[in-house]
Amino acid sequence: TGWLTNARASVEPQLFLEAETLVKLPDNESNGQGQYAIYDGMITACSSESPAWRFDTGYAVIRMENYAHLNKVSAWIKKMPVFWTPYFFYPTKTDRATGLLTPSLKWSSSRGLIYSQEFFLNLGETMDATVGLTYHSIIGLQENFEFRNAFSQFSRGELHFEHIREDESPSENRDPEERWKVTYEQNASFPWDVRGTANLNYQSDETYGDDYGYYDQGINRFLDSRVSLTKFWGTANLTLDGSYQKDFSTNLDERLSHLPRLELYSGWKELTGNWKYQVRIKGERIYK
Repeated sequence: TGWLTNARASVEPQLFLEAETLVKLPDNESNGQGQYAIYDGMITACSSESPAWRFDTGYAVIRMENYAHLNKVSAWIKKMPVFWTPYFFYPTKTDRATGLLTPSLKWSSSRGLIYSQEFFLNLGETMDATVGLTYHSIIGLQENFEFRNAFSQFSRGELHFEHIREDESPSENRDPEERWKVTYEQNASFPWDVRGTANLNYQSDETYGDDYGYYDQGINRFLDSRVSLTKFWGTANLTLDGSYQKDFSTNLDERLSHLPRLELYSGWKELTGNWKYQVRIKGERIYK
């Protein structure tokens, strides 16, 4: 035990500290890990001399493989203050841990200053989620939610939802409105060699990806969704599925659906010698 003044320190797994006073506390009795207290200092996960982000704190207790508990906290991105709070906690675990993620700061000519903050939820060994807010200084406040699962090698999926009620429009060609986007991808493995897939996509309008997506996303003229179940017998399989397509390019509210679609495939079968055959039978109902 002891203390250091005008201290700089690094603590595993990746935590960097600066403080006027750093005190080494007795190890945590519950897990045997180190504990520290800092007065008038800062915490970050960036090792550079000028960290991309940091938390300044008047007083903090840091419990390794647990959480850092901070009091009188101000969050900074480079030299820009982001928020202040009387209390804040930050995970110090090497495994996935519930807590705030690193914030991000960007700039867009159509949306202004963009600040994003997400909160990570550890829901167990097979599931986790992220809840976040993104503030666009010109447009307004956007909410987002992600849920992920990985039950096995063949059963995993991800749900993503975004929503914003615009104060101003990022486009000069239209008025502000309520906009949203939802995507869901899931693979699932069931008993008796049955596997399922789902790929669902929907959004409020065709230009959502152009206004709020990444650079590789643009105007979505069509949105496709599909759900299927497949039963396997060796190389043969029987598939039941349905697909749905939304067309944003027409003034009509046009949709194209294949519900249901049933397909039987025999795989290659040997008839005699070098002669082989396969059978594929498919029936579906198409509606536009």
